[in-house]
Amino acid sequence: MIFNKSINANVAFDKAGIKHAICARMSPRKIAFIYDVSNLLGSAVLFDIQEDKIKRPDIKEVYKLVSNWNYQGDKFIVHIFVRLKIDGHIYYDHEVFKEKNLG
Repeated sequence: MIFNKSINANVAFDKAGIKHAICARMSPRKIAFIYDVSNLLGSAVLFDIQEDKIKRPDIKEVYKLVSNWNYQGDKFIVHIFVRLKIDGHIYYDHEVFKEKNLG
């Protein structure tokens, strides 16, 4: 469990989450991200609260968190999606990398 100050809650990032993260479009960048995810999940800031787009009955809402991340000299804005289940359990779901435009 990783505590996120912005949502004031623990986020689960367990073996199943790691396996899901690595198997979905695996790349060296993705593997490096997995090593940093505990720091990023802890410091990411709440950007938006959304409904589950697929309308799964066990998902209450989706939190979109945002953080900055450096990988091999490139800077990224990372959108991290965590899901709140109706039982109160919050878990890491996926991330989206946006390359920072510094120009």
